[in-house]
Amino acid sequence: MTTNLTFARSPVREMMKRNGAQLVAQDAVTLLIDHIEQAAKQLTKQALVYAQHAKRKKITRDDILLATKYTIIKHKMKKEHYVIAVVKVLPDDVYENAHLEKLVGELKNVLTPLNTVVEKFTIVPIAFGLQALRVQIRIPEETEGGTQPAEDAMESLGWVQRVEVEMVTRL
Repeated sequence: MTTNLTFARSPVREMMKRNGAQLVAQDAVTLLIDHIEQAAKQLTKQALVYAQHAKRKKITRDDILLATKYTIIKHKMKKEHYVIAVVKVLPDDVYENAHLEKLVGELKNVLTPLNTVVEKFTIVPIAFGLQALRVQIRIPEETEGGTQPAEDAMESLGWVQRVEVEMVTRL
């Protein structure tokens, strides 16, 4: 956190209270001021680029508006895209629901290094007491190999007999 703040703490604290905060810690105010200062510096630098391009020394309101628009567009372009896949995980044996729920934790552990997240899961009956897990996973779109690395990771678990991809869609 910065110690030389450009903005005074008291007005920032009051603004936070006007927006619903009942009590505000000093370090929270300082952190918010730090973020405001960083944003102001970035907008000023970008606005200066526009002013210089127009062969002006003075930054105008329009330069700030363009800089703000540029920052919003840049932020939207940075947005990561994901793929949602629904996979059926077939176990090698008959397990009770409670045990299958615990095994989902193992799935999460092997998928975490791949930046893949288990969004939700359901237990679906197959036949003769055998149940499978229908798991919805979120995979970064730029993952090389699509769903294959996640499938391989899940199949590497000793209790998993087979993994079947049921559906894939872009989020």
